[in-house]
Formats: sequence, C-alpha cells, structure tokens
Amino acid sequence: MPYLRPIGPWARGVDRGNYPVLGFTDSDGDTQDYFPCVVADTGVELAYGFAAAVDASGIISARISDLETGYSREHGLTSRLPAHETPAAG
Repeated sequence: MPYLRPIGPWARGVDRGNYPVLGFTDSDGDTQDYFPCVVADTGVELAYGFAAAVDASGIISARISDLETGYSREHGLTSRLPAHETPAAG
C-alpha cells in the first residue's frame, strides 16, 4: 500500500482479514514490509508482525484480532496456540 505513510508511531490501514502487508519506506528509501495482524508460536514465545510471518515453521497461527476477540475457527470461543492460551474476551 504505497499511499500509507507513518505519522509518528501510527499509520492508517484496514485489516480485511487477509493478512495485509503494509509497506513503509525506511531512511534509505527502501520499502520494508510489515505484517501488523499476524501472530505465531516460535516454540519459546509468541512472535508478532514480521517476525511471525517469517517464522521458520512457515505457519501463521492466528491473527491478533482473533486472539483479542477470542475467536478461533477451530476452537470456538478460545484461541489456542500450542504453548499459549488466550481466554475469550468478556
């Protein structure tokens, strides 16, 4: 999305649920991709964003929005990652 520009620590975008990639230009003028809504279990801890997208397993476990809302296609009201569990939201 070349029209997105960071404003301080914030940028505008829409998560349509299909793992959007946001491109930001670094100080060298190169575009760096950012995966804001992806989370993966590394076996040691949860990885978010780009770190989750390039996890060695190659498996994207869940979207952050799924963890926050407690939605899981497999487990109903609780999102579970192998070593982690996030209770359903209120």
